[in-house]
Amino acid sequence: MLPPGLLPESSEPRRSAAPWILGVVVLTSLLALLGTLLQVRRLTRERDDERKRVDELVAALKKKVEPPPPPAPAELPKPPAPSPETPVQPPPAAPAAKRTSDLRFSSSELGRDPLAERISQGLHEFRSARYAQAELQFFRAVPDSFLYLALAGLARGDWREALGFLSRAMAADPKWLHRVNPRDLFGTEAEYRRVLEGVEAQVAKDPLDSESKVLLAYLRYHDQGAAYAKALLIEVTNVKPDHEEAKRFLEALGP
Repeated sequence: MLPPGLLPESSEPRRSAAPWILGVVVLTSLLALLGTLLQVRRLTRERDDERKRVDELVAALKKKVEPPPPPAPAELPKPPAPSPETPVQPPPAAPAAKRTSDLRFSSSELGRDPLAERISQGLHEFRSARYAQAELQFFRAVPDSFLYLALAGLARGDWREALGFLSRAMAADPKWLHRVNPRDLFGTEAEYRRVLEGVEAQVAKDPLDSESKVLLAYLRYHDQGAAYAKALLIEVTNVKPDHEEAKRFLEALGP
């Protein structure tokens, strides 16, 4: 026998475990990607369903007819005048009104506003930059959430949808312009700057894009004042005198 250490080494190369590890990593990544795609697809389907419901609600509100005024109450017959022999009886005393301090309601008895809860949940998602989830919650709170839906569209870069919901907010809420400062809704200043600079870049790229100019006027009104917003809106109406959103915005700004 040969002493230890003098045996010839095997010429067969050792099998490396790297391909197996790489395969496991690739498979895990594919499964995670598939899960993400399925979740995005589910959220998109739910958002489309809620958008359809919103459109139906808006159409119903447009067709709503004001109820006719209630009929005038029938005139009550006058009581006969008392004869001289009959003594006049004083009217019965009215029952004492119940004191307001006696009316006590617990929070469970009053209940909570479901629309306010959905808006609150949507704002939580919005501040976490989960704009698709926030939009889904806002869809479930219309018509109180048109302005928040406009901001969600802005955050996702969908200018057309953002302007559509801003237009509905203008029609539904007389105080829409002062309802909220858009910057306050974003979780970070950097995220707000991203959205603002995206709209500004779109306006610089296409100066005739009226939708982006109206949206930029809304954002800039809250940090640069009415004069800056009015200048942008006048540019829009000079090109499109009948632009509905720009006209409403100018009316809200006042003289």
